[in-house]
Amino acid sequence: QGSGVSTHAKSPLDGSSEALAQVRDWLERNPRLSIAQAQLDQISGGQRLRTQVHGLRWHPKGDQVHLRGAVEPTGLASPAQLRATWPTGGSIDRFSAYLELPPQQVHPTRVWASAATQVQSLDLGARLWLSWQAEQPARVQGQVLADSWRLPAGSNPPRAADRLRLDFKGEARFGPTSLIPENWQLQVAPLRLLVPNAAPTETRLHLKGGAGQPVLLLADQIDIAPWTDWALALTALPALRQALLDTDPSGRLETVQIQWEDLSSDALRRPRVSAQIRGFANRAHGGAPSTQGIAGQLLARGAEGLVRLNAHAAQIHFPQLFPSAWQPREVSGDLFWRFTPDQIELGSGPLQVRDPRHAP
Repeated sequence: QGSGVSTHAKSPLDGSSEALAQVRDWLERNPRLSIAQAQLDQISGGQRLRTQVHGLRWHPKGDQVHLRGAVEPTGLASPAQLRATWPTGGSIDRFSAYLELPPQQVHPTRVWASAATQVQSLDLGARLWLSWQAEQPARVQGQVLADSWRLPAGSNPPRAADRLRLDFKGEARFGPTSLIPENWQLQVAPLRLLVPNAAPTETRLHLKGGAGQPVLLLADQIDIAPWTDWALALTALPALRQALLDTDPSGRLETVQIQWEDLSSDALRRPRVSAQIRGFANRAHGGAPSTQGIAGQLLARGAEGLVRLNAHAAQIHFPQLFPSAWQPREVSGDLFWRFTPDQIELGSGPLQVRDPRHAP
């Protein structure tokens, strides 16, 4: 709405640049524009994502067009501030933008939902820079800061805050007529997680994909224990959630690779995962033993997978069967698992064990 005028438009989000060109042409025919308020509704899969735009000002200055305004997606307590510039007239062959989300409390039910982990609050802030030139890859860099307090089932008082910080940069190459990038990549260097009473953990991530290509996430290393709370909040499987609470896993994943065939909801639920396990340990759970010093290769797809053990000087304890831990010299073989909403199924192939009491 501006100067008492209102307008309404609908356009499919099919990756075509035609809708964007129509909006650009309309704005260039109105060289000075002030929009007090606008509402953008994206409807997909029966769900509506609403974004409010406030105080949008559009005006030419010299050989550039300047845009300022505030953008407020659903769930934010205060809007993000947007600034953008590009050349006047003709096609947009240069473009730059800056978006800043002030640190604020985000509505928990919009971001975090879990029966076992109740989010009491989530404070989030972000800064984003975007630049593009004709025949050059679009570049993006930014920073995200998040503080969250969660209450895992059975804990009292609530656990203190985890602080998450990530600095990222990336680039994308677009075709001449599409808003969907032909290929893109994003590097997070590093992602820092601060947990009370624990050493900071850092992970370097590399995410890449493109039109018609699978999405691939690479990580140099991931410390398991600090991320257990986040896994508790994200999982929708009660049996897995209870197992994480009971076993309190720790150790490290190295050379992590996660691949999604595409970004559909079904593909996102069934990633392919591979990683090297180092120094894994856990408490006993049900009939499963407690362990220390476990190593091997992790291979998974969705809710099922296996671990190819290759452990030396490990400790394994079946508290329901033996009074003390078993300390084999070597353990090798495959362990299988499958998660269902109600239970975890475990199994194994032949296991080769060398016991120092009996080996030559």
